[in-house]
Amino acid sequence: MAMCSCPAYAPLLCEAITKCVSPMKDPDHCGDCTTTCGAMNACSAGKCTPDLMPFADITGCGTLELVSTATKLYVLGTMTGLSSIDLPAGGAPKPITATLMGGTAFAVDTTNAYVAAGMDLKRVKLADGTTDTLVTAAAKIFDVAVDGMGNVYYATGKDIMQVPVTATAGATGISVALSADEGTAEGVAVSAGMVLYASDQAFNLEADPVVDPATGDGHIKIGASQAGLIFGHRSVQADATNVYWANGGLQTAKFGGADHTASTVASPIDGSPIIAYAIDGAKAMAYLATKDGSFEKSAFAAGNDEATWVARAIPTVSSIVLDDASVYLASECKILKSAR
Repeated sequence: MAMCSCPAYAPLLCEAITKCVSPMKDPDHCGDCTTTCGAMNACSAGKCTPDLMPFADITGCGTLELVSTATKLYVLGTMTGLSSIDLPAGGAPKPITATLMGGTAFAVDTTNAYVAAGMDLKRVKLADGTTDTLVTAAAKIFDVAVDGMGNVYYATGKDIMQVPVTATAGATGISVALSADEGTAEGVAVSAGMVLYASDQAFNLEADPVVDPATGDGHIKIGASQAGLIFGHRSVQADATNVYWANGGLQTAKFGGADHTASTVASPIDGSPIIAYAIDGAKAMAYLATKDGSFEKSAFAAGNDEATWVARAIPTVSSIVLDDASVYLASECKILKSAR
């Protein structure tokens, strides 16, 4: 076999098919010319990746969104309402409320879930599913976040609004941030006294301290003209010091201090756009689902943004969340599980 006849990106000549292949990543020729990986198994470093494990099936879900806590995986279906699954054990989803239709984004605290459903922000008691309308906004609510200090935030129109979680049903929120270039706010996270949000039209990633607007504005435009932004539930994520968002690759920047320079911490292997992601800032790991059906993970640090395949050919992924040991992906009406 004349190895020199093949290019560096596909160094192995498979004589039976007269083709040069890349045995380190080609799922049809993984490690050698004859090993073919399963339909959803990728080829990583010359070996077929393990199967993703079925975790739950939500029949007739519409679209699924996920939130994880230390003990629960919360599942919101646009057509099936809100349910929970015990972690790490799994098992059949336990309905919290099946009467809440049209929910597209949500956040949870120890007592309630806060669900965006059209222009309504619904408050759902986790214990018994009792539901009321906390706020009715003037425009569609795109995303929701809680701060752990008794406040819920929601992105609607040009504003990020805040309302106490204990407010009487039918409360009126107050604006704590306004999109700088007047795009619609379509993603929100909150951390360390800062509200972080993505706006369409201008495709900005922005930040504001949570203060009374009358006392002054510390607005920061972290990322401008981010043409690859995704929006909606969990489109903006944050840890204690950094904000994360998708813009081609996965971007990050510090939201405190004076330096808000953005950097890329994970890049999809074949350049397909990111459609869902999860980050673990403490362990410097990112998990990415891409438009072409790939699921990838990447350790990030200065100068390192190379991802590795976990799976391929996955039906559209709408949400990814983590616990200490596993990754959970909402893929159409199924929830799949992978080891971290």
